[in-house]
This record gives sequence, structure tokens and C-alpha cells, in this order.
Amino acid sequence: MARTTTRIKELIQQAKENLPQESVLSVKDRIDSLKDYFRISMKELGDIIGVDEKTLNNWKKEGFIGARESFQVDLVQELVKAGDGVLKQGKEEIWYKTPNPRLGNYAPINLIKDPQGLKDVKNLLEQRKWGLHS
Repeated sequence: MARTTTRIKELIQQAKENLPQESVLSVKDRIDSLKDYFRISMKELGDIIGVDEKTLNNWKKEGFIGARESFQVDLVQELVKAGDGVLKQGKEEIWYKTPNPRLGNYAPINLIKDPQGLKDVKNLLEQRKWGLHS
């Protein structure tokens, strides 16, 4: 039995080593990194993901996120990646919180709460990446 447990731990470690670094982040680290990136409160992050602040705190404590919410967290993390190298480092918060004419004069942070808005913001970042600035 101990041999099987050791083998399982070895396989888990091998899997972690072959995953992208962000996949290995703990739930707490994933939540904290998004909150810090956007410089928003836990309540605001919960609104984006579609849960309340208490649920976020429970996730951090328990280390578990439900499947639907995990998918939303992953989408928001993809958005952060899309902004890397496109938005000035340290100025991301300003861009996300400023109304943008290309987004119907809505601030990107207010649109990423729903799938279509998130897609629109990601598309706008892609356009900026290719020189089609907003």
C-alpha cells in the first residue's frame, strides 16, 4: 500500500512538472494574483467570476474551485496573458478601468463579467497587439 501511495505521489509530481507554471498555482495564489493584477477588491473579483466574496474566501481556505467557476477564472487569466506585452506594465489597472469607445464606452473591467464581454475585451487586446490601437 505504501508503495502505491509513493508511486501516485511520483506521478502527480511528474504531471506538475510538465504543466505550464500557472496550472500549478494554488487556488489562493490564482485568486490573489487576479485581485492584485486588476487592483480590485475580493468583492469585485467575485462579481467578475460570478460568486460572492464569502465563496472566494472559502475557495482560498479549502483550495478548491467548482468546475464552472474554475473555467471563468481560467478565462480571466487568459485575458491577463493577452494583455501581457500589450498594456504598459503597471498601467494595466488604468486601461481596464477606463471607458473605451471601442467597447461602447464601457470600462473593460465591467465587461469581463460575462462571456461575450470577456471575448470583446480579449479581441480588443489582440487588435492592440497587432497595431490596431484603440
